[in-house]
Amino acid sequence: MHVCPPHPFKEPSLSVALAEIRTALRPTLFVLWIAWALVLMGVYLLGPLGWYEGLRIPGWCKMASSLLLVLAAWTWYAALLGREGEEMPLARWIACLMTAGIAWGTLGDFFNAGRLQEIIPLDDPTVGGLGSFLIGHLCYIAACVMLARRCELTDRRAWILAVGFWQIAAVIGWFLICFRGEGNATLMWAALPYSMLLAGTAGVTGALALQEIRLTLLALGGALFLISDLILGYGIFQGPIWPEGEPVWLTYGPGQMFIVFAIGAMVTLL
Repeated sequence: MHVCPPHPFKEPSLSVALAEIRTALRPTLFVLWIAWALVLMGVYLLGPLGWYEGLRIPGWCKMASSLLLVLAAWTWYAALLGREGEEMPLARWIACLMTAGIAWGTLGDFFNAGRLQEIIPLDDPTVGGLGSFLIGHLCYIAACVMLARRCELTDRRAWILAVGFWQIAAVIGWFLICFRGEGNATLMWAALPYSMLLAGTAGVTGALALQEIRLTLLALGGALFLISDLILGYGIFQGPIWPEGEPVWLTYGPGQMFIVFAIGAMVTLL
């Protein structure tokens, strides 16, 4: 297992302090995780009991689940505010960027759901969603790069393997799903760089996980996010996979959740 190298000015108690913060936050984060799971997937529990008909997740449940993840990320950032230590500012930056990433992603969810049209009217709300997700993923990537540099998770083979694999997967997926599908040509070509950006997140998180097993959930989140985007693209350019159910949200939601709940593993590596 990779161990973050000692910093010449790093306080010996910092790792202990970060671990203590993580332990103190566990009850709160566990409650938020339970709430997120029930809000997003509760319909699949209530359906067999006869309390809910259909398999489509209500829109308010989707939006609420994203807001709960923002709260979970903000909980980590708030817990780091005011803490002293040589590496604490870096921990705060990583938590801040991850919180900003999920916040921008949630804004994208509201755009895509058409909930912001009265505030920010757009000809196509999807444009606002794509822009928000783009900024969010840049935040994720920036946080991961900062962590990689500090902890020397810079093995070239790991980065080439992970980043290369996901970029190739994104291009192949775009070609099979979007290029060979039917739909708006402008949207089709815009989907290529967007998919490659999402593959960048999957690649960066995957490269970290190949060198540090404690970041496996972070990498899983990045992979699920890209997979959810490919499923969404299939629905747009090829037609829905099935008339009921939420295949996009059942991959996108857990993907975002894994990314957010990996913040603890990221900062405690410092």
